[in-house]
Amino acid sequence: MNIESGKVRILAIDVARFFAMALVYYGHFIERIMMLKNPTAVTHYKFIYSFRLLLFFILAGYVARERDRC
Repeated sequence: MNIESGKVRILAIDVARFFAMALVYYGHFIERIMMLKNPTAVTHYKFIYSFRLLLFFILAGYVARERDRC
C-alpha cells in the first residue's frame, strides 16, 4: 500500500484500473477495424465488450468511500 497525502492506495487496484482503461482504448480502436469486416477484430470486440463494464463496476464499488454511498 502506498500512502500519498493521507490517502491509502492499493497498488493492485490502481494497476487493474490502468488495464481497464487500456482495454477501453483497445476496444474503441478495434471497433473501427471491425467495421472493415475483419473477423479477428469482431472476436476481439466481442470478448472485450463482454466484461469491461463489469470490471469498471467492480473496481468502482471496491474503491467507493462509505460517505459517498449515502
